[in-house]
Amino acid sequence: MPGQWHELLKRRELVKNLVTRHLKVRYKSSSLGFLWSLLNPLLMTLVYWAVFSSVFTGWRKAGIENYAAYLVVGLFSWNFFAGSISDSATSFVGNVSLVKKVYFPRIILPVSAVLTNLVNFILSLVVVFTLLIMWKIPSGWENPSGICLLMLPLLILIELMLACGLSFFISSLNVLFRDVEHMLQVILFAGFFLTPVIYPYTLVVPEHLRLLYFLNPMACIIVSYQSILYHGNFPPPQLIYIPLVISIAVLIAGYRFLIKVEGIIVDQL
Repeated sequence: MPGQWHELLKRRELVKNLVTRHLKVRYKSSSLGFLWSLLNPLLMTLVYWAVFSSVFTGWRKAGIENYAAYLVVGLFSWNFFAGSISDSATSFVGNVSLVKKVYFPRIILPVSAVLTNLVNFILSLVVVFTLLIMWKIPSGWENPSGICLLMLPLLILIELMLACGLSFFISSLNVLFRDVEHMLQVILFAGFFLTPVIYPYTLVVPEHLRLLYFLNPMACIIVSYQSILYHGNFPPPQLIYIPLVISIAVLIAGYRFLIKVEGIIVDQL
């Protein structure tokens, strides 16, 4: 396994070129270009704020003073994950000629799809921080609790590993079973509402079910982002340990699965 990752690092120029191509294709013929990756979650924030700010009650009781800021943090974080999974699903079926005619480590294709969304996410953090500062949310460096921002790279790494591991499974399965691509959107839609993006989990998840709820690694990750960026606090250690362990396990399992079926993928395409 280390040898395969070493080969991937040796081909980092190819990864860079694929990420650049993904970004160019995504915004081709669009007058606003990259701005759409920022506008979409901002517009969705406006929609969810208009709907749920009047539906849910007890926001302040749950420690949510600025619901729009709470939504911005959750939506941008979730979009990184969901976009990575959606884009990686077609990594192989969308690059048939490349897979069949040129030899290279096949994991480069799903990895490049995930890294494309990582670039978008990192750039979007500028907008997130700007809005949080404008709204005087206590996650800024001017607040003593801003030291918790030092945990952001670890949190991003955990989400990156989870997205890569799942992308290995999904991109491979989508070659073997073409229905996966269509089922995926339903699964992600359900996952969105099973993850505390638009609601504080304390309002809807009974205390005796919270351990089970947090077996969903994205629930832990989103709540950790909210703790750091919205509340300006360190997340509880278990919300870091649980997704870290699960993400590493998913990354290793997904990688081994992809390597195992790599030959079948090439034959099926």
